[in-house]
Amino acid sequence: METSLYPQLKRYGMLCVGLVIMSFGIACSIKAELGTSPVSSLPFVLSQFTPLSVGVASILVNSTLILLQILLLRRQYDPIQLIQLPVALAFGFLTDFSVWVLQ
Repeated sequence: METSLYPQLKRYGMLCVGLVIMSFGIACSIKAELGTSPVSSLPFVLSQFTPLSVGVASILVNSTLILLQILLLRRQYDPIQLIQLPVALAFGFLTDFSVWVLQ
């Protein structure tokens, strides 16, 4: 099955836009002291009690969840799902960047 390059690039572009919007939303809620979303609550708490930033804590939490997913699914785990790791890294760095921009 042959796929066109344009729809794939469009999907990845939308993913990047979504990550930027989500990271700025998390940074805004943290800076305004409104609380955090469920996806960032554990990394935010970790950043309060450790020297880790919110983004680095987010990378660690998401990587741990990916590892747990691999352990639970074992042979049913599809290796293509490892694409989650670069997305988790990008999301963590974007979160730190967003917090820095909103200082």
